[in-house]
Amino acid sequence: SLLAARRPGSLVGVAPAAQYILATTEYTPTETRVEEDNWVAAVEMADSLSVNIISSSLGYLSFDNGFSYTPAQLSGDVAVTTVAADSAAARGTLVVVSVGNSGPAPGTLDTPADAKGIVAVGATDSLGYVAAFSSRGPTADGRIKPEVVAPGLDVVAAAPTSGLVVESGTSFATPLVAGLAALVQGTRPGRPASDLRRGLLDASSFRDTPDNSHGWGIPDALKFLAFPTGFEALGPLDSALTSLTPTFTWDAGTPPPGVAPDTFHLQVGSDSAFATVVLDTTVTGSTVTLPFAPAPLTRFYWRVTARSPLGVSETTRVGPLIAPAWVTLLSLNAPSGESIRDSEPLFVWRAPAVTSPPGPMTFDLSVY
Repeated sequence: SLLAARRPGSLVGVAPAAQYILATTEYTPTETRVEEDNWVAAVEMADSLSVNIISSSLGYLSFDNGFSYTPAQLSGDVAVTTVAADSAAARGTLVVVSVGNSGPAPGTLDTPADAKGIVAVGATDSLGYVAAFSSRGPTADGRIKPEVVAPGLDVVAAAPTSGLVVESGTSFATPLVAGLAALVQGTRPGRPASDLRRGLLDASSFRDTPDNSHGWGIPDALKFLAFPTGFEALGPLDSALTSLTPTFTWDAGTPPPGVAPDTFHLQVGSDSAFATVVLDTTVTGSTVTLPFAPAPLTRFYWRVTARSPLGVSETTRVGPLIAPAWVTLLSLNAPSGESIRDSEPLFVWRAPAVTSPPGPMTFDLSVY
């Protein structure tokens, strides 16, 4: 009901206009491992029907026969549901699952929430504080979980028979995130929904400081719509540059239909606070080449802010970068000098790449 309800004045789900396929995998009187196989079969069915997004408010950890997954097995590679979830994600499906209700201790997540390519969802209260019951990461191999959090305390949902009921749990936070993803995916038909995972995390409130309680935080729906696959600096990223005039490159994905192109504000500074800015420009493309050659071994930083016509922005920054030496001697280059017997020595040097302008470089050779 949190996804598909359409009863104005009573309850309207997050994505009531989406198309849904329902799969029943649980036998509620018992908890047996055959339910894991049922879940895997449901994922396979969804894949065969080209489903974009899977929303699953189920978790598997302990069973009636005494079997339990150990903390060491929550590594993203052991449980059958975990493997199936990752397989679906690799094939282009965005898999959204509840992280579990065994918090607040660390490492209390269920399977398949430990999968690597999915979105595990924790629960918050109405003020955005993480609920005590919401399971925490990390996984056995040290990855942060959950990926995001959403309201999961005192959530109004449809009752099993009729009317409304107030419920709590990460099971109720999960469809809210899946529904948001469905709305965004509806603006980009034909493209893999799994690409939305990075955009969802980038649009969340703890994106710069993710932790094992909040994950990457509460998603900002408008920012997610504006940058559905996220905003990422592509290069240069390595501190040692190979070009005197590097090309700064980034990727903000494709704006939603009917929305004007994003604009990008690029700044290059000589310090991490950008108190001294040596390049400041705004463009609509995704590349800018440094129009001058910095002094050898100069340290500098760059940042670019993407601004959407929807009124939201994202900033990414890189640095420090180190400008290469303008010329490096490759022969006869001993600092203290050297003796040679060749009456016609060959002088060899190497220079970094440089665009025009300010290149090409010329070289003055002096022998004395």
